Amino acid sequence: MFQNLYEFTKGISSVEYETPIPVQIVMYLTLLIIFILLIIIFKESLDISAFRDNYMWYYFLFMFNIINICAVLGYYYMKNGTFIGNVGKPGNAGKTGEIGDNVNCTMCLQNNIYITETNQYSAKIDVSFEDIAKSLISSNLQKSLDDFSTTLNSNVFDYSEFSSNLLQGTYNLNNYATERFVLLSTYNEYPIVRYLNYNMGLGDLEQTGIFAQPSVGSHINSFPLSFTAFGGSETYASGSFLVSGAFKHPIGIDYSNSAKFQTTAKKGRSRYINTFEICSLRPPDDYLSMGIILLPYGYQNLSMMIKQYACLSKKCCKKLKPEQLNLMFIYPCASNPGSIEIEDKTAPDLSENVSEGFFSIWRTPLNTIYAKISTNNSFDAGKSLIENLYLYQGKVPSNIYDRSTSDDINENINVSRKIKKKTQIFFESIIIPNVISATTIFSNTIELIKENLEIFYKVHFDKPNPLFVPGPNIRKARNKDNIELNDIGKILKEIEDKLDDNYLRELENERRNYNKITKKRIKTLYPSGRTEEENERMMSSYSLKNDYQNIKSMIMNMSQQIKTVKNLYDLMKVIFPGGFNTTMEENKFTKTQMRIFNLLAVLIPPQENIYTIKNKCLVYDKIDDDKQELMQVLELEIKKYKMLLKKFSKDPNTFCGGGKNLQKMNEELTVEYNAIYETIGHIDSFVSDSELRDLQKYSKNRLEYLYSAFTRMNNIIMSYCG
Repeated sequence: MFQNLYEFTKGISSVEYETPIPVQIVMYLTLLIIFILLIIIFKESLDISAFRDNYMWYYFLFMFNIINICAVLGYYYMKNGTFIGNVGKPGNAGKTGEIGDNVNCTMCLQNNIYITETNQYSAKIDVSFEDIAKSLISSNLQKSLDDFSTTLNSNVFDYSEFSSNLLQGTYNLNNYATERFVLLSTYNEYPIVRYLNYNMGLGDLEQTGIFAQPSVGSHINSFPLSFTAFGGSETYASGSFLVSGAFKHPIGIDYSNSAKFQTTAKKGRSRYINTFEICSLRPPDDYLSMGIILLPYGYQNLSMMIKQYACLSKKCCKKLKPEQLNLMFIYPCASNPGSIEIEDKTAPDLSENVSEGFFSIWRTPLNTIYAKISTNNSFDAGKSLIENLYLYQGKVPSNIYDRSTSDDINENINVSRKIKKKTQIFFESIIIPNVISATTIFSNTIELIKENLEIFYKVHFDKPNPLFVPGPNIRKARNKDNIELNDIGKILKEIEDKLDDNYLRELENERRNYNKITKKRIKTLYPSGRTEEENERMMSSYSLKNDYQNIKSMIMNMSQQIKTVKNLYDLMKVIFPGGFNTTMEENKFTKTQMRIFNLLAVLIPPQENIYTIKNKCLVYDKIDDDKQELMQVLELEIKKYKMLLKKFSKDPNTFCGGGKNLQKMNEELTVEYNAIYETIGHIDSFVSDSELRDLQKYSKNRLEYLYSAFTRMNNIIMSYCG
């Protein structure tokens, strides 16, 4: 009823009606008569007032203007249509307005879309990478990371010595620092995912994020478009949108690009690991789904689930650009589906590799969400690394290729230099700490060495008549899974000792053979040279020594590689020596290489078609895309500000040099913050600790002001701290 009344009132008010000139003249004359009567009635009062000397001038000016207006209107009325001049040149055409073909006086639900914002959610799923890592790997992970980071930052850690210990097999695994380093290297996804969520996404160190299902509540016949997500660092619940009117329910669930993940939950006194699955909604023909949903793993009642969401007509949707998406967080895919109770662990459990890939969650200006998924089998074998970074549902988008290098329009050859450079700059902008480069490179080096030692054994010893009989240490190389950390040095030492002995023996045999051949040649004129068997053994000796040196070089280069890595692009080049041109092949890469590839892939914004609603299809409330994007960038500035404050609070005396610099910086920040408080401090959602509870409540102008203010405060801190 109210909708119809609103539209009726709006329609009447929008009607344009031109008042006839005679009516206008009568109205002006009536106004003049009223003014004259007022002067006559109040003449005595005006004569003794402060205006006694001047009010008559105002009276005559008013009368003159009214009479002049009436004269102009009368003259125009009499002469209108009697003079027709030459037709002027047509003006420039203006921009075509939005087509209002849907709205009508009956408020047809078949053609119009109504949106309602809600901050109510029927289900929330907390995801914490910190909790799941502690539950499945070790409860000491965070302490291990903090302690080892402190060791590295103190500049007392000697990478060269660390490499030397690996060569000599002298690691003291009972040493606290060594134990922490090995633990973090084994599960090197922990420090890098934790770091990326905190510095690039909206995740916090403790709380990665929250998935939320919008609640319909009292909004009858209104439905959400997808789940939404919040970052762990967000202190407010951004609004989601419900739609009614012209929509259709999905016709099914699409698992083609799904991913399972695990999270911890409490039930009474017990803690559980629950598994959920990220799925897409399958829309009817000529309709689009607007985001993803989450289902408990093994959920059966799909027919009921799909009736809780809405899909929109293609003609009412428009594409979003990748840069309009906001990274929420990164999270590992699940390795063991199900819901299991977990016991409190007093010791690290290093028996299971829990990482099979990762997914990243991206939020649109409409607050719907999409997932970018990359697992160990989600790459196109035979294509380069750069191509697979942009892979979606098994296909590489054609817009990343340089068409000028292809003879056939259907055959893509090279990825464009623009895409490569853009991706390189993006990865170079992600500065990573030493603890990430050290643990990742160490882990990858160890895996490569074990693989090469296994190949070394098969090539040189798993055959008849090897160059020498392998000892007990070398025999461990038959299976890389049997090689422990300190076994590497022992294997290499045994190879080196055998090589020394064998090399001297070969020299002695060479001398004796030379003498025999010389004598024989003198007596029988036989040609000098080695036999086929001797040549084969010499080649085997050379090949063995060469392979041994290659393995040894991996270890010696490791410390230098760690020192040179400054950003994510540097790390990628170390892990993948071929860089972007590395050919992806099955069963070719180490676990660490696959982890880094999967992380790189989910950091690239989704390249598929992602949509939002066109305003022309909305009846009442419109979606202000500029405001939504402004909210996204403001979130990042607020998070950056909080990160800097947290860093400051840890050691305020030495932060940014302390002393006068700190005092000046605080003075400038106080001025900016007081200005913020004076501008929006009266709003209930604003609190004194700089937390903004609901950005949707603020006007666009206030959001722009807040963005400028927080940017200025961050610049102030960076100007003093570098």
